[in-house]
Amino acid sequence: MNIMSAEANYLLLMPEHKYPRCFCTEEEIIMAKRIRKFVDKEVLPNR
Repeated sequence: MNIMSAEANYLLLMPEHKYPRCFCTEEEIIMAKRIRKFVDKEVLPNR
């Protein structure tokens, strides 16, 4: 089973590349990183 996570090396899955600066602020990108880190730690292991 292949699980996508923040540790994947796909550029388009990283928040810096996924969300363009013209639509998101730096704070929103930081929040997306925190959410992804939480999901990888708390949700995906229980899936």
